[in-house]
Amino acid sequence: MMKHLKVIHVIFLFMLYSLNCSPRREIKFEPNKEGLYEAIQLIMTGSERKIFNQLPDEESREEFMKEFWEKRDPDLSTEENEFKEEFKRRLAYANLHFKSEGKPGWKTDRGRIYIYLGPPDQVYQEPYLNYPNLKGHILWVYYRYRLGVEFLDRTGSGMFDMRIDSSYSFRLLEAIDRAKFGLIYGDEAQLAKKSDGLEVEFDSKKKEIVVRIPSTALLYKEESGYFLVDLRFDFYIYSDDGIRKERFSKNMNFKELKDDVLKMDDIIFTIPYELEPGAYYVDVKVSDSEGIGQFRKIVKVRIKKS
Repeated sequence: MMKHLKVIHVIFLFMLYSLNCSPRREIKFEPNKEGLYEAIQLIMTGSERKIFNQLPDEESREEFMKEFWEKRDPDLSTEENEFKEEFKRRLAYANLHFKSEGKPGWKTDRGRIYIYLGPPDQVYQEPYLNYPNLKGHILWVYYRYRLGVEFLDRTGSGMFDMRIDSSYSFRLLEAIDRAKFGLIYGDEAQLAKKSDGLEVEFDSKKKEIVVRIPSTALLYKEESGYFLVDLRFDFYIYSDDGIRKERFSKNMNFKELKDDVLKMDDIIFTIPYELEPGAYYVDVKVSDSEGIGQFRKIVKVRIKKS
């Protein structure tokens, strides 16, 4: 049992800190943007970081970042990108309140968790403990994620490191993954419903992108015994070197008898598309016809020569 717990801790630490220690080629940023690009990579998925770190110049990075924020915009009907503004607020707060030993606040454990999960619902602090290996203790409680995150000052230096506990590590990783996809609004049940189960694949024989959405995750209109839903699909296709090959959108409708839909596990949409032999990233965002609410999925596709 103890061996199993140690494995969980190692996996969690590797995933949480891989951003700073993963190897990548040397990139020259404009001086006024280097720090911001570094911080934004905190909320990139692994695939997005791979794409971004291969981009050859500032122009391509600017284009990527424009689309990066667009994909996370929770409501396209408003001028403001609520996710981007919330990220900027959290980043500013983390840098103001959690900086230590010359490190910007977003690089500390508390800063990262604050950026991912936002302000805790409740805070418990014991700042002046006098145990041999414990001088301070902070607990952040997030009721909406059903977890608590502990930070420990072991030396009295004022630096609080996160305590990894296997009882909540996977729940924390799930919350972080949803935050990276822009799912930072609403209660936990709705986040799980919107982010879980979406599947994307490329059928090379039929030359089409196949998108499967859990039938229980969609909000239908009911009309004369039928379930109807109008969806918008935004596709971003990147070559393996990170350069965007194409971006396109498609509106699609679904209409089936209510009784038949209730028996379905997934609603399947197919979009004709041709890819030459090679490796690609296919990034798909699905929202309702007005651009509100969303699912996201990024998959890597390899097309073999026939």
